[in-house]
Amino acid sequence: VEDAACAIGSLYHGHHAGTLVDSGCFSLHPRKIITTGEGGMITTNDLQSTALVEAMRSHGGTISDLERHNKGGFALPEHNLLGYNYRMTDLQGAIGVAQMAKLDWIIGRRIELARQYDEAFSDLEAIALPCVPGGCRHVYQSYVLLVRDSSPLSRDDLALALQAAGVTVRQGTHAVHIQGYYRDKYHFRPEDLPASLEAHRQSLALPLFSTMSAGEQQYVIRQVRDLLL
Repeated sequence: VEDAACAIGSLYHGHHAGTLVDSGCFSLHPRKIITTGEGGMITTNDLQSTALVEAMRSHGGTISDLERHNKGGFALPEHNLLGYNYRMTDLQGAIGVAQMAKLDWIIGRRIELARQYDEAFSDLEAIALPCVPGGCRHVYQSYVLLVRDSSPLSRDDLALALQAAGVTVRQGTHAVHIQGYYRDKYHFRPEDLPASLEAHRQSLALPLFSTMSAGEQQYVIRQVRDLLL
């Protein structure tokens, strides 16, 4: 199972994220590339997996409403699995389908906005920009900087200053091993995973969304540059 939660439209050497193994899982949370308000989706080309997921999402029912309708008469459902009430509503599905029709534009716009940020910040030694490995397409569900130790402001101070200027920012990522559940269950120490800890303490996500205007982005750029130069 591939975790492609943030990566709809991303490419790895010509292959879409979510297609590299048997099944791919995507998030449709409001911050993702497209959204249905909440929830997600699973993609697979395996018919057995498809049948299992369809049953599990709907109380373990192994006969769909459509099949029951096509049988005519009073066809009863069958529940042969322990399932869940994980069905997406029709309204949510319609929102997702409408956005999928615009996916290429949404991705193209995000890539262009990220390129503008890259160019604007390329001379700032205080931050490291997102890295895109060769043969890959980054769709920028988030534009995440790494605030270096040499920065005149720490990540937290930079975030507070930007928010005071009206620029909403967030921590770029979380180190799971220092969260209470994993720390207490597996007895992790912060220093056990130093790269994760660095990302946790020094990453910063800047505003980026497909309808962002040039003026809005230029304002963000000016605030970042004024604080770090």
